[in-house]
Amino acid sequence: PYVVPLSFGYEDGVIYFHSAQEGRKIDIIKQNPLVCVEVDELLKMNKAGSACDWGASYRSIIATGEAFILEDPDEKRKGLDIIMAQYSDRDFDYDAKALERTAVIRIELQDISGKQG
Repeated sequence: PYVVPLSFGYEDGVIYFHSAQEGRKIDIIKQNPLVCVEVDELLKMNKAGSACDWGASYRSIIATGEAFILEDPDEKRKGLDIIMAQYSDRDFDYDAKALERTAVIRIELQDISGKQG
């Protein structure tokens, strides 16, 4: 098991994220592309007088899928556009050299479940 926080983008049952071309994430995906993804959003801490009565209001999603390291520059641009759309409404251009040295990974989701508390 390996867990790492990521910036990501989601569209049509697919998650995209980016990475360096080398490193532990990439090595693990090359060995076994089956992955699990978790996203959570803390909405509010529910404070109380006693520590045991504290809680949280939240939403979370856990999904499993298969990861693919993209090679085609157009597919990489599309993935980066989807990632950036998650955080900004701007359009971006990607320097060819930066695009070449950046890994973009597509995760095709197979199972998704959510929880809210």
